[in-house]
Amino acid sequence: MEVSTQSTPPDSSQAQEPPKEVTAPPDSPEIPETLETLSELPPPADSANNGDALLNNIMSTAKDFTDIEVYPQSLNEAKDYGYDEVYKFNLMINQQCAADIDAAIENSKVKGVEGEYRLTEAVIKVVAKYGRNRIAWVLSMAVKNAASDVFSEENRAWSDETLEVIGFPEEPPTFFIKTFPVLLNVFILRFRETQKQKLGYKERIKQATKRVQAQAQKP
Repeated sequence: MEVSTQSTPPDSSQAQEPPKEVTAPPDSPEIPETLETLSELPPPADSANNGDALLNNIMSTAKDFTDIEVYPQSLNEAKDYGYDEVYKFNLMINQQCAADIDAAIENSKVKGVEGEYRLTEAVIKVVAKYGRNRIAWVLSMAVKNAASDVFSEENRAWSDETLEVIGFPEEPPTFFIKTFPVLLNVFILRFRETQKQKLGYKERIKQATKRVQAQAQKP
């Protein structure tokens, strides 16, 4: 089966056959942890040069893209707070992230086997570079701004929940994932599976605390 990577939505009147997929080998690298997402930057007391100072701080402390938190506000909100440069920097990362998702999916094709992909490996590759939060946000924005019948109901619900937590701008995004929606829908499912498998630091602490409390209550 040939799966196109063009951004044109599929014809909803025709049934779409999902792409075939093979399981990733057991020696696939684990997904690293990432920082918590910044949902909203507080208004500064003095917005003059505030964005430049914040951007300089981000650039000087971040080891890689996984250390750079998502800035989900609109350009107008960024201007109000003096965060123009932070917005532009974040947009640049989002554009590169979307392009890398396309490339990872395309490169996950199984050689010699038409229509089969190693999508779990593709997920691991982009998450290792950008962290879970940004991948979740970029994918969620793609779902939010697509036709309602393009993605599964489960993926649409996940997208709404993700954007409610992280936040999102009112204007449409200026970065796009070009992978064919049928294939991207499966990629999102694989990404969501990795979220369940790899709990964040705070969630692990909560679960460990519950186990300790449960053990303490035993006679």
